[in-house]
Amino acid sequence: MTAPNSQHLWAQVLIQELERAGVRHAVVCPGSRSTPLAFAVADAPGVKLWTMPDERSAAFLALGLGMSTEVPAAVVVTSGTAGANCYPAFIEAHVARVPLIILTADRPWELHGFGALQTMDQARLFGAYGTHTGLMAPEMTNTALVHLRAVVSRAAQDCRRQRLPCHINVPFREPLAPSPEPLPTTLDALALHGRKDAPFHHVTTATATWDPPALAAAAHTLATAQRGLVVAGPRLARNDGYQDAILELAEHLGFPVLAEATSNLRFHPRSTSVISHAEAILRTPGLDVALCPDVILRVGGPITTRKLQAFVDGAQAAVVSLADEGMFFDPNHTAQHVLQGNAPGAARAFQQAIPQRKTTAYEQRWQQLDRAVANAWVDTSRPSSTLTEPQIAALVASVLPAGSALFVSSSMPIRDLDAFSHARRVDVDVYASRGVSGIDGITSTAFGVAAGSGRPTVLLTGDTAFLHDVGGLVWGSRLHIPLTVVLVNNDGGRIFSFLPVADHGKHLDRLFTMPHGADLSHASALAGIAHHRPTTLAELRRDVLASLQGGTQVIEARVDGARVRADHDDLWSRARNAVAGCP
Repeated sequence: MTAPNSQHLWAQVLIQELERAGVRHAVVCPGSRSTPLAFAVADAPGVKLWTMPDERSAAFLALGLGMSTEVPAAVVVTSGTAGANCYPAFIEAHVARVPLIILTADRPWELHGFGALQTMDQARLFGAYGTHTGLMAPEMTNTALVHLRAVVSRAAQDCRRQRLPCHINVPFREPLAPSPEPLPTTLDALALHGRKDAPFHHVTTATATWDPPALAAAAHTLATAQRGLVVAGPRLARNDGYQDAILELAEHLGFPVLAEATSNLRFHPRSTSVISHAEAILRTPGLDVALCPDVILRVGGPITTRKLQAFVDGAQAAVVSLADEGMFFDPNHTAQHVLQGNAPGAARAFQQAIPQRKTTAYEQRWQQLDRAVANAWVDTSRPSSTLTEPQIAALVASVLPAGSALFVSSSMPIRDLDAFSHARRVDVDVYASRGVSGIDGITSTAFGVAAGSGRPTVLLTGDTAFLHDVGGLVWGSRLHIPLTVVLVNNDGGRIFSFLPVADHGKHLDRLFTMPHGADLSHASALAGIAHHRPTTLAELRRDVLASLQGGTQVIEARVDGARVRADHDDLWSRARNAVAGCP
């Protein structure tokens, strides 16, 4: 390893250990104090360099890379408040269990506390979220360099295994530029080169197993179900066999699967047992009682809709939960059996322990009602139909080809996708920021998903979330990452039209909806990308399919904000009539 000076050698060692721990992407933001880290990333042979001047967007880009690759991406920022701009993405990574590494450059200890410019206390910058590692200022001794390798190697591997974000604070002294200066001649091979191509510490974790009596008790609960049901919340697409294991178990047990669109079970080749329209079915008075299960197998993250959550809570059923490590969701404490840490393994163990069952009348009833709802909405999807939010979400989900990815924003887009999209037997990965369900950094995160997955990627987002991250659109488009942005423009936060506040007072628009009246094509012009405005479903289909050929472009689907609630109510009414008339 060669370096012009001690600061750059220190940075090279750090980045080398990240690379050996599996890091393959790094997003660099401009800054003086972070110069050694920026040069080290640029010179790292196995790390893809992305550049973005906005630290907030950079962190969300790295979040998306971590979502789609399951490996932490690193973000390099300078000292001062630069790191604070990474806070929202860091929180999302912590709650959603996405690996992410934030490298903050810092002033050395002797510049703190006496008014040095761009200096603040960066220790534990992200508070209770993730993990924090504070490094010493560079020191050219064998002991210091070996310790640097050990600390960084362990931090990066813990980040990857535990799926928790990691903050590494890195102080540097002058010279920050790669100005030549003599290096010590006493540095040995271990300090300079580490353990060749291997991580300095190779950290492994034993495969999770379960207490046999606990596994047997949960299996007995599932086996004795007369009206068993799988309820699947959001889960990031992972290469761990989760989808096949859960869907195979459901078929084996004869349980219908109420799968949210972001569960990564609804759009899958084995999705034959999936129920897509649970919310519409449960809006029919009395059916929440008639369809009440006696056992619920709960998988995935928090349930998005209140209607389904209320159904689960009100069932008073025995609940078996298969939870990923650190991802146990039971807000109303209904779960009796919890197997945490290896959901696919638990599903396979259940399949071996429980005799296969035939399709039950209970499952057939759910499927019959699901088909009735889908049929009730067929005539609302004519090609010449004027665009509405439910139709937009349903169409986007219906046209995505196998092998593509869909990122869906929080607020209305994820609810519309969940309520109105139909199950498809195709391989489509669905991503969403459901850790803390925010709308910040959505476009930047979608760029990261597209870059990390290498799949044709569509972002379904709303206008408020779009405006939240215009900078991400501008800088992401300059990275030449192909992305289709389907922008649903209802002129404000119309989700508040569905909340109780809409029925109380005259301040709905002023304090909550906040219509912007902006011409959003100017954002595309600023980014230098194509902007389309389809007015019918046929035109929307055409534009989405054409966009998947490559490039970054925005497809703006305008809807009448004043009619958003009425458009939804019309479909709910159709569904209720169809379900009520179902024999």
